[in-house]
Amino acid sequence: MPIVSNTSGNVAIQALSVTLRGLGVGEVVPKDTLKIVCKEILADLSTALALSLALGLLSLIWSPPQKQWIALVAAMVMAINVFVAATLGTLLTMGLKRINPDPALIRGPLLTTVLDAVGFLTFLSLVSIALKIVRC
Repeated sequence: MPIVSNTSGNVAIQALSVTLRGLGVGEVVPKDTLKIVCKEILADLSTALALSLALGLLSLIWSPPQKQWIALVAAMVMAINVFVAATLGTLLTMGLKRINPDPALIRGPLLTTVLDAVGFLTFLSLVSIALKIVRC
């Protein structure tokens, strides 16, 4: 869980920084939100896939044979959380810019707290579902 939490926080801050830079130098404006989010989603998918495969393989190596389903859960949680992190980092930045406060206000604590909650909720929910399936 800490790996997912740390990774999603880093991904979100990266997405936020890139979007904030684009706003700062005038490359993007709030009306470009849909275009920026669509580009971010494409980048998010490849990042989420790569990181989830890496975590899934590591989890597979460390899991005992009877509990290898944990690797699938870990990979799914990583993919979901990285995707949400990058999208949220971009959307929150553009959303705050639209309502005029400084988008840098969401820098760290707000974004990472939300992502930690999403990550832990996703992880615990998927583990609960998997446990019900495995026990059947």
